[in-house]
Amino acid sequence: MSVQIIGELIYLKIASILNLRYDFINTLYRSNQKAYDLTYGEKNEVNDLPSFEILKDIKENEFNNNTDLLILKLRSIRYNIYSNGGNTYANKNTLEKLDNLISFLEVNNKQSKLSEVKTS
Repeated sequence: MSVQIIGELIYLKIASILNLRYDFINTLYRSNQKAYDLTYGEKNEVNDLPSFEILKDIKENEFNNNTDLLILKLRSIRYNIYSNGGNTYANKNTLEKLDNLISFLEVNNKQSKLSEVKTS
């Protein structure tokens, strides 16, 4: 599997687990591609993600039941949608949604871990 396909699958899997809309995750994916091209001076064609149908053939992966890893990947996406010059192609609304999603997961993850400690 190529690096690009693996990257696409990570985005799609995150979207699938969190029940995110395709257009939101696709905007993040395209913004990441544009930032990469700007940072490294490449002029690649910016493509859309494949549809969620591709996930039917993929076995469950390391994201399932691992909120820490999911948060880490979302933070990585947040970081990577900026070029080295600080430019981004994601709009303010998309960035706010991503920040809110990360914050929501962090709070719920922390509460879940506290509950586990109290019940053990």
